[in-house]
Amino acid sequence: MVSLYYTTHADNLHDTAHALLAFALEERGIREVSLTRGEHGKPFLKEYPTIRISLSHVRGLAACAVAEEEIGMDVQDDRGLAAGRLLRIAERFFAKEEADALFALRREEEMRRFFFRLWSAKEAYVKYTGKGMAEDFSSFRADPVRGLILRGNETIANLTEVSLPGEFFCTVCAALRLPVKKIDLTGQIP
Repeated sequence: MVSLYYTTHADNLHDTAHALLAFALEERGIREVSLTRGEHGKPFLKEYPTIRISLSHVRGLAACAVAEEEIGMDVQDDRGLAAGRLLRIAERFFAKEEADALFALRREEEMRRFFFRLWSAKEAYVKYTGKGMAEDFSSFRADPVRGLILRGNETIANLTEVSLPGEFFCTVCAALRLPVKKIDLTGQIP
């Protein structure tokens, strides 16, 4: 089970994501903890190795995922990027099959939604592995429809898309497809 704490309308998103983490840990009876960072910056709790975390924020939303399994979580929104820019990003970072599927879409709205579903899934995966942006994004592909991350034909991770209020895209990545419990703390976290 993944507990996904989130809040909308946050001002300082980085601090708010950490406040969500503090709230989640306090629910588990943990009041004092220091974050340690892995080689590529993935945060973890050295004192509590069975608790896995992932933080993310995007304009208007901060989120924190907590589980007992290794996880990665990412949130995205439709930032109003021009369609041409999305296509250039896809050419650079997406696997060929992903880019081809994106380019085949005719309506800009469909293209934008598909792009951000893929991007959220890919970022969730690199947070799951702990490699972050050091991971070659074109070396694997996301299939959010089937909930899979694939390298060639091999499934290397599972995805769960989470619906949140507004135009946000949220994806959780783990070895197994895990249920997600959403906890909306809007108005409760400064």
